[in-house]
Amino acid sequence: MRESRVARALVAHPWIVVGVAQALLGAWLARSSPAFTKYPQFAGLLRTNSLTAEQSSPPSPLYLLCNFLWPPLAMQLLHFGAALFSLRSVFRLGRAFLDGWAGVAAMLLLAFSRPFLVYEAVLEPDFLLMACLCVGLELALLSEGRAAAVACGVLLGAAVSLRPLALPTSLIGAALLCVRTLRLEGAARRLKVLAPAALAFALAAAGPVLTVSAMTGARPGMTMSGMTVLYEGSRPESVGDGAAPPLLLKLLERQVGRELKLPDLAHVVYRDLARAAAGEKLTPEQCQRYWGELSRAFLREHPAAFARL
Repeated sequence: MRESRVARALVAHPWIVVGVAQALLGAWLARSSPAFTKYPQFAGLLRTNSLTAEQSSPPSPLYLLCNFLWPPLAMQLLHFGAALFSLRSVFRLGRAFLDGWAGVAAMLLLAFSRPFLVYEAVLEPDFLLMACLCVGLELALLSEGRAAAVACGVLLGAAVSLRPLALPTSLIGAALLCVRTLRLEGAARRLKVLAPAALAFALAAAGPVLTVSAMTGARPGMTMSGMTVLYEGSRPESVGDGAAPPLLLKLLERQVGRELKLPDLAHVVYRDLARAAAGEKLTPEQCQRYWGELSRAFLREHPAAFARL
C-alpha cells in the first residue's frame, strides 16, 4: 500500500523525480566545474568592513547579502532548492494552461537546458533570479489568498534586487496578480490582499539595496555593470550568446591583477578606461552611461552587424 501511494504521488508530481535527477546532475557539475568566486570574495570584504562604496556598485545587493550570511556550500544548496521549486512552478503552469504532458515537456526542457545547468553550478545571482520569477509568476496566476499574494510580492521584489533588469517581468507579474485580485468582491477585501503584497514587493526590492548602502556608505542604487556587459555583447567580436571583452581590457586586467587583489577586476578596468576617455573622475553610474552610449553607437552605425549577433 505504501509503495502504491508513493507511485501515485510521483505520477501526480513528476517534478519531484525530475528535480532529484536534475539536482544529482547539478551537484556533479558543481564539483567538476570551477565556480565563480567573486561573490564570496565580495562578502569577505563586506565582513571586514573593507568593501568600498565604489566596489559595492557592481554586485547584486541581495545576492551579496546572501553570501554575507551563508558560506558557499549553503549557497550551492540554496541553488539546488531553487531549481526544485522552479521546475515545480513550470510544470504547474504548463499543466494549468495546456495539459499535464505540456507541463512535463516544459519542465524537462528547462531542467536540462544549458543555461539552467550552468547557472545552477556557479555562484551568480541569475539562477535565483530565474527561480524568483518562475515561482512568483506561478503564485500570481494560480494561487489565491493574502498569504500567496504576499509571497508573490516578496519573490517578484527579490528578483528586482537580484538584478534590476528583472523589473519589467516583475511588474508584469504584479499586474497579473492585480487583475486576478480585482475579481474579488468588495473593495476592502481586494485592499487586504493587494496592500500587503505591494508592501512586500517594495521591501524586497529596496531593502537589500538600502542595507548594502548603509553598510558601505554608498549612495542607494546599483549599476550591476549592466552597460559594460551590454557593451561586451554589442561589438563586432561578439558571438550573440556570450560576452567578448576587448583584448586591451583583458591585458590591463592581468596587469592590474598583479597589483590589486580585488574580485571582479574587469569592471575596475572598465571604470578606469571610461574615466581616462572622459578625462575626469566619473561616478560608477556615469561610467555605465559611457559604455551604454558606445553600445547604442554600435547599433546606430552598424545595424546589420548588430542584427547578426
